[in-house]
Amino acid sequence: MATLEDLQFTLGEGPCQDAFADGRPVLAPRILDAGHRWPAFVDAGASSGVGAVFAYPMSAGRTRVGVLTLYQDHVGDLSTDQQLDGAAIADVLAETVLTMQSSAPDGDLAIELEGAVVYRAQIYQASGMAAVHAGMTADEALLRMRAFAFSSGRDLNDVARDIVAGQLGLGDAT
Repeated sequence: MATLEDLQFTLGEGPCQDAFADGRPVLAPRILDAGHRWPAFVDAGASSGVGAVFAYPMSAGRTRVGVLTLYQDHVGDLSTDQQLDGAAIADVLAETVLTMQSSAPDGDLAIELEGAVVYRAQIYQASGMAAVHAGMTADEALLRMRAFAFSSGRDLNDVARDIVAGQLGLGDAT
């Protein structure tokens, strides 16, 4: 599942991306039917043995802090109780994250959350470096890094690490 989560981030497509952007649950009880929405993600998910995926935004009010994704190895809907449980767990997780953060000093990340952010920090650092080098926005640089990672069959984290380390020419990834 970690590979599929990384793939969604690399591609910028998938149920997590949609649930976070729209603030609504994304239910794909038959992953193969979602090929028009997320073609690369569906191919990888299906080949990994995923039959269905359900993504619930973790939000409190208008604040979104993440997405809870549930994978199922067989095709089929969640029961009504399972859907309600998924939404409730996502709400509890959002409140937990916000409660942790509320005890942190202003401008600092709660220590309990650092592991989650550090995991992606190098990607954002590399996109900033690529943006400065290529004279574009960081969002454009991230899109180009994602495209390079996907087209070369590499993990976005590896591409970012190589850019930051100076082992990958920024022009190669942008």
